[in-house]
Amino acid sequence: MNKKRIIAIITAVSISLLVGVGAYIKIDNRYKPNQQEELLDRLPNSVNVERGDIRNVVDAGGSVSLSDENNPNSMIITLSVNQYDISKLQVNQVVEINSKVFPEENIKGVITEIANKASEKENPSYEVKVAISKPIIELGEVTQSSLNFRKGPDIKYSVVTQLDKGEKVEILERKNNWVRVKREDNNVGWVIANAIVSKGMDGEAVESKIYKDDVIIRESNSSNSKGIGMLVKDEKVTIIDKKDNWYKIKVNDSTNGWVEESDLVLQKLIDGMSVTGTIIISEKKDILRVPISAIQKDDDGYYVTMEANYDKKYVQVGENDSEYIEVTEGLFENDRVITESLLSYDEENFYED
Repeated sequence: MNKKRIIAIITAVSISLLVGVGAYIKIDNRYKPNQQEELLDRLPNSVNVERGDIRNVVDAGGSVSLSDENNPNSMIITLSVNQYDISKLQVNQVVEINSKVFPEENIKGVITEIANKASEKENPSYEVKVAISKPIIELGEVTQSSLNFRKGPDIKYSVVTQLDKGEKVEILERKNNWVRVKREDNNVGWVIANAIVSKGMDGEAVESKIYKDDVIIRESNSSNSKGIGMLVKDEKVTIIDKKDNWYKIKVNDSTNGWVEESDLVLQKLIDGMSVTGTIIISEKKDILRVPISAIQKDDDGYYVTMEANYDKKYVQVGENDSEYIEVTEGLFENDRVITESLLSYDEENFYED
């Protein structure tokens, strides 16, 4: 049996199954008996071109420690990243932190520091520092046109882009005259503090408790403000607003006032806890994608095989992760493409001599 006849039989079988025609399939008895079932198993699969996300990540283990002993909410994560992944990392990349103690919690952080020297171990690794976002987010609004968005809290750091007047951001950290903010596209950077106005707490009221004894509740968000009461350790309160490092709390139906962040227990993480970090290297949302197995390449470029007629169609591709690849040109949503081709089988060894 020549190869052309083999290909003809395979194509006919594939088409009849894919279009749902319940025809009787006969496989030439010259095929090796133990290959006849495999022939049917290897018929092409097809999928829809779909919209979805593509995300590349690096996973690493680490532990929690306090960056400020006087503030139980000032956490830093130290991750250990292997030497093969370290080149993918940059300061300000977003990190998702998970702990076995709180498996349902997805705590966000950003990389603040990357070691430039590996540890001296049998399997060298690099320390990566991750600052944890505050559990209660303060919203801010840009008040200045063409505001420089920098990599760090100083004019010596490079400008990544510029923010527009009126743009909404999340305020993550304040350092001297600078504020670390997160944009709607999840990019994190630093801007000058006087160009951001606080818009208060993001979300609904949050239950918390007092961290230490003899905490003064004040009329406004200032240490010079008049004290209106005293709170004790573990006393339950409800947080109803936030500004800078001050939180407006409700103690009971008649008492509202302000306390500092260091007076409250906000973080679920604790010093010494083991965690895992998922570092997001790149992420694209709501893009056209297909399984990587659907894309092939020849001298003319990347292409897919269309289910309808088995035609080769050339496409433009973008980013990929371990499972999917972005298609930027050449396909539409709900087009159907082949993900596995029977014609790639080793024909020379498929039938008996």
